[in-house]
Amino acid sequence: MFTSLIGHYSGVVDSKKRSFFPAAFRETLRAENANSVIIAKSPTGRLRELYFFFPSQWERVKENPAQYLSRFGVSEDEFDDEYFFGNCFELFLDDQGRILFRQDHLEEAGFGRNIVYVGVNDHGVIRDRDEYEAGRKAKAEAVKQKRNKGTDR
Repeated sequence: MFTSLIGHYSGVVDSKKRSFFPAAFRETLRAENANSVIIAKSPTGRLRELYFFFPSQWERVKENPAQYLSRFGVSEDEFDDEYFFGNCFELFLDDQGRILFRQDHLEEAGFGRNIVYVGVNDHGVIRDRDEYEAGRKAKAEAVKQKRNKGTDR
């Protein structure tokens, strides 16, 4: 049974590369009787984000990865299973609910200390918090402008 991942939650990466996994997402993991997530480099090639999958959703990814990842704009011709699976790692939550990031993931993602965990229904994305907030504000402003254009008639 999988519960949809929704919302966004701020986090901090400490000096030991650990971060508290959001409590709301930990509850979903407990419902799956799991204590780990699969962390993957972005299948879209974006360098400033990491994806995470819960065990139940990871099973769906493994069944047909090219088809599953096509929803992110990755064509089956472009999909490189060695690159994708070779850069995925299972990260276990410790007793305090933290995950320990791999150094290579943090370096490639280029995160600062402040990150955000974003639920995107059947997977999650981890981004730099400042970049995420700037993007959220820009999207909100675009929606506002679009609404205002509709009332100017």
